[in-house]
Amino acid sequence: MNTTMSALIADHMRAAASRRPGDRTGPFIVGIDSHSDDPMRNFAVPDSGACPAPAEVEALIAFFRERQRIPRLEYVEDDAPDVERALLAAGFAVERRTPVMISTPDTCLTRSM
Repeated sequence: MNTTMSALIADHMRAAASRRPGDRTGPFIVGIDSHSDDPMRNFAVPDSGACPAPAEVEALIAFFRERQRIPRLEYVEDDAPDVERALLAAGFAVERRTPVMISTPDTCLTRSM
């Protein structure tokens, strides 16, 4: 994916997380839904280019657990490629890799009926 597009999408994800009650811990913005413990509504997004140290990942886990939430992240791999290694080392597992699809002004979209 285009680096500029990765950064724009990642910025949008960070903005979405920051609109929820939550906080920042280490290189992560955390969004918490105070009314639901649904993991899809409670997640962290790493800073662009983040390379979290083990202590920062442990602090992130503690942040979620203190709020009785499952530690979970959503992010664009191209924007923070070193995050996965740090999370895997702390015991996280990849739940799924969601494709990111874009359309640029140069893309010709057609609609078939």
